[in-house]
Amino acid sequence: MEMEYIYERLERLFSLPELAIPDRLRRKAIRLAEQKAKPVVRTMSYLNENYAQKIVAEDLLWVAALCHTDFYKCFRRFTGLTFSDYLLQLRIARVQILLGNTTYPLSQIAELCGFGDAAHMSKCFKKHTGRLLKNVRRTAALRSGNTRGVEHKLREAKEVE
Repeated sequence: MEMEYIYERLERLFSLPELAIPDRLRRKAIRLAEQKAKPVVRTMSYLNENYAQKIVAEDLLWVAALCHTDFYKCFRRFTGLTFSDYLLQLRIARVQILLGNTTYPLSQIAELCGFGDAAHMSKCFKKHTGRLLKNVRRTAALRSGNTRGVEHKLREAKEVE
């Protein structure tokens, strides 16, 4: 969630006619929201740039410059996710991009996306998307017209049936 979203929510709240909020209080609320959101924005930027690395909570506490409790509360309040769920979603999104646009082996994709190994990546991917990695790759290959190897496997599957 970025600052634009925070501003949008505040403006929606301030525009309610039953809440005749003076401009002075509006400005103060926006400044407060910016101060509270800065650690989250810094943390999200750090995660977006370093998702392929091993990331532990202590790293993020240092980036956010918050104590343990405040960090978790603040991050969840602004994103709706824990930092580990956010990081996992980033990694899975990157896996989907690489599966669709490259022919890298799964072990290399796992390494590029910050998963320990291909088996762990496959398990997380299936759990969060409900899809198998091989099906995603096959679908992407068929859509792009890059069916080399895919046609052969499809024929083999039909012969088995």
